[in-house]
Amino acid sequence: MLRLQGELDAALASYQAGRAIAAGFVAADPGNSGWQRGLAVSHIKIGDVLALQAKPDEALASYRASHAIAERFAETGNAGWENDLGISHERIGSVLESQGDLVGALKDYRASLAIANRLAAADRGSAGRQRTLGIAYEHIGDVLRALDDLGGALKAYDAKRAIISRLAAADPGNAVWQYDLGVSHARIGQVHENRGDFAAALQAYQTCLGIGSRLAAADPDNAGWMRDLAVSYGKLATAYHRMGKTGQALTELRKGRDIMVALVQATPGFVPWTQDLARFDDRIDAIQGHARGPAKVAGKEANKEASKEAITCDGACPTEVGPSQRSVIFTSDLQDRIGSLPGVAPKVNN
Repeated sequence: MLRLQGELDAALASYQAGRAIAAGFVAADPGNSGWQRGLAVSHIKIGDVLALQAKPDEALASYRASHAIAERFAETGNAGWENDLGISHERIGSVLESQGDLVGALKDYRASLAIANRLAAADRGSAGRQRTLGIAYEHIGDVLRALDDLGGALKAYDAKRAIISRLAAADPGNAVWQYDLGVSHARIGQVHENRGDFAAALQAYQTCLGIGSRLAAADPDNAGWMRDLAVSYGKLATAYHRMGKTGQALTELRKGRDIMVALVQATPGFVPWTQDLARFDDRIDAIQGHARGPAKVAGKEANKEASKEAITCDGACPTEVGPSQRSVIFTSDLQDRIGSLPGVAPKVNN
């Protein structure tokens, strides 16, 4: 609760106290797997807080401490330990990705995917196992996209979309599955955008917007859903603008801006949302200043740069920044839900 409320120093102190207790039990009985697992989990939780505090080196050390414990015990084939090992691989990959070590991140993400595949195959009825598998594909897609392997990224994102689509079809009222499905379509749209296929990107973003609109309509007091909806309008605007449809782009941007105005008015002084609103204003001003439409510049690099012009967040990320400026990336909604809400516990949990 302290972590979700943004009280990171207090959360860290609590987790460290728990780790000290677990370490004491392990010292007294090192062969007890229960105490060892408690210690491994404490290392992960401490790493999560350190990552949120933008201390990637310390977070990495904590994740690797958990990984060393889980690696020893996972050799027994215990599903719980294998799951813990997959988590540590995922978290290590997250830190490496945030530091710009994409090759290293991909290696850990693939190890996490292999574990998730085994566990999901052994327990096909577990929605949680299936979602973990989907998230593992998403991480790999993110790194491949950053490495400019757009074909590989699209394949990974589509694998996640297929998994989440099945979960959503089986439980259409589950907001988590709907949110994840929207994120998948947004990622797929981004790949199409990077490729310069703005019509395909538009279609993916429209699907994402439809999901976001339903979530927001079902829970209009959920500020996270409303902010996600604003981001979706920004994505649509990007595609329309690159297709030369400046009027439609402005319409979508103004819809997103209206949402951000309401959120800023409801929570004045919350910097991430103030920044979001400023980006909408900047984008509107930029398009109005170039009424003849975007420049038609050929080439992959031009398309990649164009995709960065507008508000193009994946899921609910606060902003797109370089590796040296951002905190560690977590699974789809953990970092986003902590970073995008002003001290309020999320309604969708990891």
